[in-house]
Amino acid sequence: MSTDHDSPKPDRFRTLANKNAASDPENARSTAEAELEKKLAFEQDARKEDRFVFMIILVVIFNAWGLQNASTWTLPLLIGILQLFALVVLARRFGVQEIQYWLNQFLAHMGPGSAKTERPTPQSKVEPKPAEPITPHNGDDKQ
Repeated sequence: MSTDHDSPKPDRFRTLANKNAASDPENARSTAEAELEKKLAFEQDARKEDRFVFMIILVVIFNAWGLQNASTWTLPLLIGILQLFALVVLARRFGVQEIQYWLNQFLAHMGPGSAKTERPTPQSKVEPKPAEPITPHNGDDKQ
């Protein structure tokens, strides 16, 4: 019979402590509650995202049906911009993290100070002419 000296021996105190902790009804209940809360939060988040996807599908159907006979390009463009803003607001309310990330990146680039401003060209320095000292004979002498 060969014994393997490399394998760690089980620590009796740790295994007993783990068995007692797992068998403790209060600890098991809190563990189950935490697990159920995580599952509930995941389900709620998934439902919100599903509602948002449903709203996007409705917008696409409306665009295909309502704007197919538009005589100019301005009406679909204006309605599309309004719909984009509405969908961004809905995405934030529904907690869609991808849209929030893209929106934050976009707003960071569009915020004040983010645009590259042109440096003003230096004005050539125009030296003012020195004022002539006032003397009684500067041309006021007309006789």
